[in-house]
Amino acid sequence: MFELSPGEVLVSGDAGLIVCSTSGKKGQSLPSPANVDFMSAVTTTGGTIWVTAFDQINRMHIIYVLELTTGRMFLNLKHTISRTPEDRLFLGVSKNKGLWLLALRNNQARLMELDYESTFAVKQTVSLSGVNSWKMISKMAMSKSGPVVSHILSHCVHAFTMSGQLRFTLGVCGKNGNTEGMLYLPSGVSVDDRDNIYVAENGNNRISVFSPAGQYLGHAGSVHLKKPMAVFVTSDNKLVVGQAGSVLIFRLNT
Repeated sequence: MFELSPGEVLVSGDAGLIVCSTSGKKGQSLPSPANVDFMSAVTTTGGTIWVTAFDQINRMHIIYVLELTTGRMFLNLKHTISRTPEDRLFLGVSKNKGLWLLALRNNQARLMELDYESTFAVKQTVSLSGVNSWKMISKMAMSKSGPVVSHILSHCVHAFTMSGQLRFTLGVCGKNGNTEGMLYLPSGVSVDDRDNIYVAENGNNRISVFSPAGQYLGHAGSVHLKKPMAVFVTSDNKLVVGQAGSVLIFRLNT
């Protein structure tokens, strides 16, 4: 889930991609190809959309490069990049508009900066350290300091530096809870312009908020939140939450 432009958000899921407006208007849907599961999506400058997907038949990860036609909410396929069969792939865009790919394989994590303007090659690679297990990672967001990764079954979220060192962990790994600072099935993560961290808790039906240094700031809950899977903070200060069968939009109080 990410912001295409002010007022437009793209949501990715098992069924495909949906472009919707934060005012509630229905947008265009792009179904995923047969036997392909969409996993994560981001946008770079110029309206280019990057999507990671897994080809179930060939057991290979694919990166689709799409173009959004301005004003028409129309998606065109520009390029397809096939990769080796990593365990999982996640995309993120840093505040300086760099495109980053988190690749997980054999319980190791590599963060790669991609050249999205011309060659699609890897510009640099950083190994992430300080985490015992990389199984069941659910989402990644890029803060000014580095990647923030949600570990759904360990009930925690890890924040790293751009050089790969672990900065801090939100929640207590291996233990779930609903008290202040505890997490229960953190399925989605996002950061705002101030680098505050928002965590969608599938098990607690809430969005927990932490400071850039990892301090617990509070949580947002609603009777409408039912097992949220993804969260995103837009540039116009709206909180977009994806859950099974629906996308919820809330206005944040500043």
